[in-house]
Amino acid sequence: MSFRSIVLLALAACGDDVTITELPGSPSATRALTFFDDGTPIAIGGDSEFGLAYLQTPGTGDTWTRATEVPAFDANAKLVRGNSDIFAIGETQVHRWERANNGGGFAWKSIAIPFGTTANTAFAVDDLGHIFALELQPDGAGAVWTWRTDTNRWEEIALSRPIGLGANHFAISRSGNHVAWSVPGAGFVWLDRVASTRTEISCEDPALGACAATVHGVVTTDEVMHALVCDQEPNGLRSIVPITNSGVGPSVTFHDEACHALASISYGTQLLVADGVYVLHNGDDGLVRITDADPALRYTLFDPSTAYAFGDGIYRIDF
Repeated sequence: MSFRSIVLLALAACGDDVTITELPGSPSATRALTFFDDGTPIAIGGDSEFGLAYLQTPGTGDTWTRATEVPAFDANAKLVRGNSDIFAIGETQVHRWERANNGGGFAWKSIAIPFGTTANTAFAVDDLGHIFALELQPDGAGAVWTWRTDTNRWEEIALSRPIGLGANHFAISRSGNHVAWSVPGAGFVWLDRVASTRTEISCEDPALGACAATVHGVVTTDEVMHALVCDQEPNGLRSIVPITNSGVGPSVTFHDEACHALASISYGTQLLVADGVYVLHNGDDGLVRITDADPALRYTLFDPSTAYAFGDGIYRIDF
């Protein structure tokens, strides 16, 4: 089912509360998406999902402007955004946009990625512009590394080794003081870099599916990690589970056919993608379904009332 048919379904289901707009001239094969502070998109995309992709942002009219100093990307293309820096990540290099030194321009600087990263490596960034990466060793013996802006080199984070076999769903608190990730079949790891502690939370907890469920995303604040945990049943149980270094808290649960991803922004609003696209606010309005989800697209949240879908173009969802 194409996204254009989903637009009609969403408007029929949600009335005037949801508006979905395709961004003019957006790449027809978009692999990664983030934003400047004012909501202007930054995309890695091209004309074909099998061809090269370019780092670009809207220009004049329907045209998009490429970052001329950044080489084309292959299938390994990621974008991560912090409070002061934005990173475009390819197979061998990380390209950094610095807010303080750019004056609104589209210039990027490049650094090498750390040893041990692969196409599956997860990256994250804190509000100070320090980027973090998982070192994915085949036996799970890897570590978490960080590239600090004040040292200009990669450093291994204490207590992060080993990360565990198949480690994924990597998340960093905004301060960078807390690092979290999931380990399939084992549970979650939570590092407190201030207290110099490592806490391992077993997936045997019933709230985490007794190790039979699948984790589809992890986000974290300075105090709480949240995970989207989904069982394998049709129209199964989907749980947004809060986790701290002292255990698992009360969950928000719902049922849906699919289960894809969890994202968050600093305001506390969370975006969940299952068979539908949902938002969960910190307030009292609970879990709100805003539209149907297209499994061929990926979704991200810009602010508490704006989401984007991307894949065969870029679509803004106002709700």
